[in-house]
Amino acid sequence: MFEPNDYLKKVVEFATFRNLTPKTLENYLCAIRLYLNWLLSNNILPENATYDDIRTFLLHYKLERNWTNRSVNIYISKIRFFQLYVLEKDWNYYQVPFLKIDINLPIILAQKDMIHFINTLPHLKIKAICSLMYGSGLRVSEVRRLEYHDISRKNMQIYIRPSKSRQDRYAILSKTTLDILSEYWKVYGKPMALLFPNATGEKAICTQTVDYHIKRHLKQLGWSEKLSPHSFRHAFGTHLYENGTDLLTIQKLLGHKSIRSTTIYVQLASLNKLGATSPMDWR
Repeated sequence: MFEPNDYLKKVVEFATFRNLTPKTLENYLCAIRLYLNWLLSNNILPENATYDDIRTFLLHYKLERNWTNRSVNIYISKIRFFQLYVLEKDWNYYQVPFLKIDINLPIILAQKDMIHFINTLPHLKIKAICSLMYGSGLRVSEVRRLEYHDISRKNMQIYIRPSKSRQDRYAILSKTTLDILSEYWKVYGKPMALLFPNATGEKAICTQTVDYHIKRHLKQLGWSEKLSPHSFRHAFGTHLYENGTDLLTIQKLLGHKSIRSTTIYVQLASLNKLGATSPMDWR
């Protein structure tokens, strides 16, 4: 009926023209490929797909695969891109509206608990990765791309290549983190290219591998908290704010484009650490 790859080639062309990052392009292709395969299985040409068809597709996978509202919205944005740029068709926001999303604040461990978690990690590579995420506020994707020459012992800073924010920056390097990193580097054969390669040494360690070891260590400690690799970056920003660091400095260290992204740490900070008191207790 139609060949999905013919359309996907056009997606690549427009994504390249818009200078989308490789990771973003991969996400677009994955989402649009699923949509095209669904159309193909239902004998619907992409050009003939109606808003009813698009809503049916989204509802099908929301129920079939238990997609969250956030996931549905991601697919809506990708299908919109496909309609506008590849098919050159109009898009009506009222016909396929974004779903409402409940925003839940992430769990933030206290500083002493975060330090204890990292210090007791039995896997040295994961220990070094977690110390970088917490000690420098790095995303796990940024840690995965780190190379030996990105670490400056002289200036005690880390060069971060452009990633999600599409801009490079320097992150602070903790003395404690440097000690852990130096031990890891010597034990693991002094890697000079990628600092954290996978088992084969051909690619960077997988995010899922890091996540697996974090959850495994939580069980070993008998902790009920839910942690992900991004929890360490959130803890970095939160604990800096609790310690009196201003939001503009935190924004710079984390590489946020907008200060709005940084203001979440006002909400995450412990009220006891902020020194605020209720007017009921004023005398």
